[in-house]
Amino acid sequence: MSTNNKISNIVSSQLPSFVRDDHPNFVAFLEAYYEWMEQNGQTLDVTKNIGQYFDVDKSTGVFLEELQKTFLNALPNEVITDKNLLLKHIKDFYRAKGTEKSLIFLLRTLFGEEASNTEFYYPKVDILRASDGKWFVEKSLRFSSTYIDGVLETNDEIIKTAFKSTYITGNTSGARAIVERVDTYYDGSTLVRELKISNQTKDFTSGETLFALYNDINNVTHTIRANSFSGIVNKTYVQKSGSNYTVGTSVPVESNTGTGAIVQVSQVSSGNLKSIYVINGGAGFRVNDYLLFIGGAGYGANAKITQVDKSEYYHPNSYNIVYSTINLEANTPLNNAVYSNLNAVLSDPVNSAISNSMSFFVYGNTGPVEIIDIITGGNNYITLPTASILGNTRIRELGILGRMNVVSGGANYQIGDKITFTNVIGGYGHGASANVTNVDANGVITQVHFQQVPGFFVGGSGYDQNHLPIASVVSANGNGANIIVETTLGYGETITPVSDTLGAIEALTVVSGGSGYQTPPTLNLTSIGDGTAQANATIITGAYNYPGRYLNDDGHLSGYNFLEDRDYYQNFSYVVKLNRSINDYREYLKKLTHPAGMKLFGEYTTKDDYLSTNTIFQSVNTSNSILVYGTYLATANANGTTIKVTTSRNVSGISNASVEFVDGNAAGNLSNGIFSVTPNGTYSYIFVQSDYSVNGSGNVYTSI
Repeated sequence: MSTNNKISNIVSSQLPSFVRDDHPNFVAFLEAYYEWMEQNGQTLDVTKNIGQYFDVDKSTGVFLEELQKTFLNALPNEVITDKNLLLKHIKDFYRAKGTEKSLIFLLRTLFGEEASNTEFYYPKVDILRASDGKWFVEKSLRFSSTYIDGVLETNDEIIKTAFKSTYITGNTSGARAIVERVDTYYDGSTLVRELKISNQTKDFTSGETLFALYNDINNVTHTIRANSFSGIVNKTYVQKSGSNYTVGTSVPVESNTGTGAIVQVSQVSSGNLKSIYVINGGAGFRVNDYLLFIGGAGYGANAKITQVDKSEYYHPNSYNIVYSTINLEANTPLNNAVYSNLNAVLSDPVNSAISNSMSFFVYGNTGPVEIIDIITGGNNYITLPTASILGNTRIRELGILGRMNVVSGGANYQIGDKITFTNVIGGYGHGASANVTNVDANGVITQVHFQQVPGFFVGGSGYDQNHLPIASVVSANGNGANIIVETTLGYGETITPVSDTLGAIEALTVVSGGSGYQTPPTLNLTSIGDGTAQANATIITGAYNYPGRYLNDDGHLSGYNFLEDRDYYQNFSYVVKLNRSINDYREYLKKLTHPAGMKLFGEYTTKDDYLSTNTIFQSVNTSNSILVYGTYLATANANGTTIKVTTSRNVSGISNASVEFVDGNAAGNLSNGIFSVTPNGTYSYIFVQSDYSVNGSGNVYTSI
């Protein structure tokens, strides 16, 4: 204050002269009194400087207290924040009342930096609402041969920058759209560039030129032009499903215009087997012989023979099969009473024939298969499997001819004409013989039968199913007959599984759309599967609409949604997430910033003690380690060096951790790898690089 403003300096001049002369002590008293009144905080000082005390930065004493009582009355006295600083910004706080910003301000006032991680959750965002899904259909235009100011441009980044956020126009259609972004990818071997568009007006025309203007970083305007890339196969529709098609089979795409489209069978029907159709019954099978199924992509089918032809039309109904093996008796004396596998009950072994000593079994009730029953139909067959009968192994090994077929009966043959059998190259059977057993009025052979040759089976033995002999009719007058041997016993069946439609086409996939198709191409399915399926294709002639999708799971019963209630999940509730109990702040929040009509919930959160500035790296010339404060590890940064520390759990109790220097390496001689972990006091750990050890006391660290 200026001395001219002090009353104490002019007190004496204001008194009568007799008072100054006769009462000097009184004058001195008055001067001292006014000097005291003019001191900081006293009445005269306050009166003269009342204006500046309204300034928070200059206010003191009782005035500051009154300001705090007036504007901070709802806050506790022990707030962490500087009250003078709080007073300066309290107006902004009151203006923002009811907002997240004001609530965070209040919490930081109460709890300091601890409240910086405050989060808010509004239960209404997860309320299940009918038809609340956000459906999005993306549109695009494929293009090629891009020109900027008339010059061909091939750099993808330049093309993307030039087209982004521009208005494109079709020179023929006049259609317009905004380019959101440019995508580049390969469709098969074809490079495709695609404009993702929005706000489309009118339809673009197939193959038209697209124009746009854009400004570069220097605000210079350029013209960009591209040819739309259309006539692309995009969808297929199955008209007739057919059967016996397999997944992955390529479908011929036929067209006189476009090229390059690839379509494949992507889904076919599956099922089980219903029955077995017998086309040719073969020979030498018996009831209860089982079937073998191979292929079809399914499993579990099982079937057996339930009826065979016992008429002996093709071969005898039963055979006496010797199961004794003479080589097992090679060293047995002839006068032995006991033989290992020959009949030993002989009155005169020396004079008995070996044939009388053989053991036989009857292979009876055999014939061509007539009926097969399905025991279990199996599951998931896509195509019909191949089926074969598991014939008797012993019978198959004997190689007995079991079935002939009169292909042509010729003429002038007689009953009894003999049929002979000649082995082909690779064949080695013997003992087979047959006769003509029936002819018509013109001597046309209608029936033949195998005949017994002494010492052999009916049909001989040793014949190979893969090298069947040639049959010839020996006749005095007959000619022109053609008789073939079809099979040996235990072989020759032709059977087909029967099912509901298997391998019916359910879906086709466009692997590559090709280009240049002026009309939809033909999908030719006649050369694959059973050849009966039919399908059509469609092409893109302008902008392409991608299949629509939901942007989130709103409104989905399977989504993260909850039924609305009157408490938590409702439109007027909110949750404060803080590592503090709601009891610590509920009162103050309700008084100062709580929005009217809302319901408050508090959620206590436990935050990991993430590393940040508390990470100090060891100096280069010490122990090649890192000093870490904290309980859990994450990404940390210190003076330009960023590290990422990975552990499986709380640091306490672990012996090592992975350390990655993400950006920089201020420690110089440290590198990515496994660091050993050593406790270094409370919430402090030494991380030591492998192949190094901690020096001295192990706690000499330098902040980097």
